[in-house]
Amino acid sequence: MTTSANTANKRPAISRKKLQMALQQKQLAYENFETAQSDQTNNDKPHYLALAKTAIGRALDLNPEDGDSLNLLSRIELEAGQLKEAEQAIRAALDIHPRNGGFHYSLGHIALARQHLEQAELAFKKAIKYAPKETRADVSLAYTLAEAGKDVEAFSHYRELAKTQGKDLHIRSRLLQCASQLTADFYDQELEQDLLSYLQWHNMNSNLLASLTSSLLEHKFQLDKEGSAAQFDDMANCPLLLSALRHTLIKSELLEKLIMALRHELLCYATQKGQLPNEYIPL
Repeated sequence: MTTSANTANKRPAISRKKLQMALQQKQLAYENFETAQSDQTNNDKPHYLALAKTAIGRALDLNPEDGDSLNLLSRIELEAGQLKEAEQAIRAALDIHPRNGGFHYSLGHIALARQHLEQAELAFKKAIKYAPKETRADVSLAYTLAEAGKDVEAFSHYRELAKTQGKDLHIRSRLLQCASQLTADFYDQELEQDLLSYLQWHNMNSNLLASLTSSLLEHKFQLDKEGSAAQFDDMANCPLLLSALRHTLIKSELLEKLIMALRHELLCYATQKGQLPNEYIPL
């Protein structure tokens, strides 16, 4: 009885001919979808999206449980602005393949479009878990965290991304925007090295690093109203301080006073000795 009931619930096998026809329709849908995405003027975009949707509909008629076809349908609906239909399609795909990272990635972008940031965050995390190298879910997750106002988490993710995709201008720009919202709570040597790297980026707004850099230097030099516990040479030759003076703003009253004091001491020394040692010229 049990075996008979299970057999009755199973879908009949799809013939090889139908599978081949479904594959052809899916390929046609993908080609039209790509054409729609590449249309810069948007004049023909609705036309090609309609062709893509028709073709993928035929593919699903022939092979209803093809997760890739459902995913493509979801992407077509998302591109057309049909968010409810897009989510229905991708959830149908996830019902079939709940551990498919690419499908979770698609769900994440639908959630982003709907401004459901917690849902997007969860979807991108699952995409990374199930397919860590197959999508750009790590980039999308960092973006989502930033949009949700989780600047510390977002900055942490962008720091990791910058180590492997540091030439990506989008990642650089988003990292700097996150950094502009943060200040350091303690001295971190690894963060110091990262900031040195970021301050060397060309054609980027390094002033966005001002607050974070200044606050980190305050902690490094143990600055307070009484002064600093650090040694003169350690401060005067500090690579991060010198780089900050060259490439960004100083956003710390304590740090500004320290710089003035260091320069005053160097001026007095140079006046007495008649010259300034080369090692102090950058300051």
